[in-house]
Amino acid sequence: DRGKGPDTAHHSKTTGDWLDLQLPLYRWAAEGILPGAPTQERIRTGYFVVGADPARIEVQESRRIDPLFDEAMEVAREIVRSIRAGYFTDPEEASAPYEGDPVALFMRTMALVSDGTEEGGT
Repeated sequence: DRGKGPDTAHHSKTTGDWLDLQLPLYRWAAEGILPGAPTQERIRTGYFVVGADPARIEVQESRRIDPLFDEAMEVAREIVRSIRAGYFTDPEEASAPYEGDPVALFMRTMALVSDGTEEGGT
């Protein structure tokens, strides 16, 4: 009922930092996963807002994520390069529920290789 919108949750307008890459990565994956999905240029990101009041159900479209899609994908690739190089946050400092097990965290991810194709994780 009171969540952040897609732009606020994913990208800082003030600093230009990406806070969450989930929607850009969904956009990237949609074309290859969903049969008949539109091309990247026609896919738009946003949230389906479903709360307690059915009269307030709506779609909140992103205004910043789609225009910054290429930038988001480069940030994702840089993260993958950093992980492969062994540079990552100490699990004790991370705020993810992986109980200090960095392998569990990384095993749940898909990697992007530099040309943008998928490299399957286990």
